[in-house]
Amino acid sequence: MRRVLSTIALAIGAGAAALAQTGAVQGQPSRDARVATTGLGEISGLVVTDEENPQPVKRAEVRAIVTGGEPRTTYTDASGAFAFTGLPTGRFTIEASKGGYVRTAYGARRYDRPGTPVTLTDAQKKQVLQVRMARGSVITGRVVDEFGQPAQGARVRAQLTRTVNGERTLVEVPVAGAMLGETADDRGVYRLYGLPAGDYVIAATPRNSGIGDIRRMSESEIRAAEQAIKQPQSPLEPDETPVTVGYTSVFFPGVLSASQASAITVRKGEERQGVDFAIQFVRTATVEGTVVAPGAVRPVPAGRTRPRRGR
Repeated sequence: MRRVLSTIALAIGAGAAALAQTGAVQGQPSRDARVATTGLGEISGLVVTDEENPQPVKRAEVRAIVTGGEPRTTYTDASGAFAFTGLPTGRFTIEASKGGYVRTAYGARRYDRPGTPVTLTDAQKKQVLQVRMARGSVITGRVVDEFGQPAQGARVRAQLTRTVNGERTLVEVPVAGAMLGETADDRGVYRLYGLPAGDYVIAATPRNSGIGDIRRMSESEIRAAEQAIKQPQSPLEPDETPVTVGYTSVFFPGVLSASQASAITVRKGEERQGVDFAIQFVRTATVEGTVVAPGAVRPVPAGRTRPRRGR
């Protein structure tokens, strides 16, 4: 009897293992189906400057990207050469980047255009390329506060201008310093580099922006304080409503709206200096209201919202 039970248990265990294995295969998500990670393919070439007399770009980062596979990364040598070996078949995008240069995709006519895919097949296992990189433009200047002192720690960023349906719009630039902003140093100096040629709007956000309202003393409050010092028994009460101010983003040459900003034009590889402007206080306001649920007349219970402050 024990032998029979043992045989049945073994059969059940084997069947369960087989079912589990079958379920794992059938239930495997399609997103986990990746292309082969290795093969006999090779993509090599040179990274050079986009000039009349091209020069090698040393220590440039080169990436080979294929759909469904992990990207490969390598660096150019002293002659600007790079090579990817052991690649599987597929369509690859080759990108090159280096500080001070505009990020480039092989075959792209502009920095923001898709490149030309490089295809490896069983019949064509090797491709040799030349990637041309343009030197980036530079915009630099100084940011000061309302007293003319360096605005240390202010974040300065650049956005490209585009005309869409006759209106000027701003678009982000795929350069870390331009998108995230460069921090002004202790002199208030900033430097945005590696920019594609184009027209830019420059904005500065003070380090103390968004920390809260600042009470600005009026003339009558100053007189009241002076009188309180001279005559403590009969201080003068100010008759003005308190004024609050705060910092906000400012656009070159010192305006509060991007639509009023002056564009800075840079050509390929050009450095524009002296793009200086000042941050400033702006008067703040308090916006209050009541939030009600759709179709209801009673307010949303307290604690679910709070008044917003606007500038």
